[in-house]
Amino acid sequence: MSAGPGGAGRPAAARPGALRRRGARWAVLAAAAAGVVLSCRGGERRVAGLTPPPADLVPSAAVRPGSSLAGVERWQRVLAEPDDPVELDRLATAEGASGLLAGLEEGGAVGLAALRALPRADDAEVALGRLAEILLQAAPPALPPVLDAVEGVALRPLAQRERLDPLGQHAAFDALVVVAKRGDLPKPTRARAVSVARLLAQRAPYDARLLPTEFDPP
Repeated sequence: MSAGPGGAGRPAAARPGALRRRGARWAVLAAAAAGVVLSCRGGERRVAGLTPPPADLVPSAAVRPGSSLAGVERWQRVLAEPDDPVELDRLATAEGASGLLAGLEEGGAVGLAALRALPRADDAEVALGRLAEILLQAAPPALPPVLDAVEGVALRPLAQRERLDPLGQHAAFDALVVVAKRGDLPKPTRARAVSVARLLAQRAPYDARLLPTEFDPP
């Protein structure tokens, strides 16, 4: 289920025009995965056509000034108890993927709370396209919580329904391949990207041969 800050709601059906826009967006992601990086600043990478990553997605980040969600009770409860599964479940149920993505864009502590709750949303898969954009551009310290979120979505049981966003899921796999091959990243981060990509490859026929093999067990 997806909803805005006011409460739970139902996911809207995708319209043909929206699907065409998504297709164009994932074409841009494919170009980014091929290495079309325009600039690097402070460890972040900028890719043409992609929304920049949220700010301060690093452990122990504070609430960013001007947050519109930090004063909402359900977000306050998660900010006070970041790892409480009950509060994370409540937040995911109330907000759905769309509301959690709005929280993610705030960055800081609210963004991190959104990442922790995302895998618990019924429609979590629809967040994978945005997470792919962030994986391609985020500074190295911000990658672990994003990898956690993608892994959490990949570990969700496959529902007996039409996949919500197969293009976004494929974009996430492609982004993970890029992260796994980045020689400027710490090896544990790259190895984690390989592990999460293999989880996604169990859900759809992605080419796991694209992944580096240096982290495979001997």
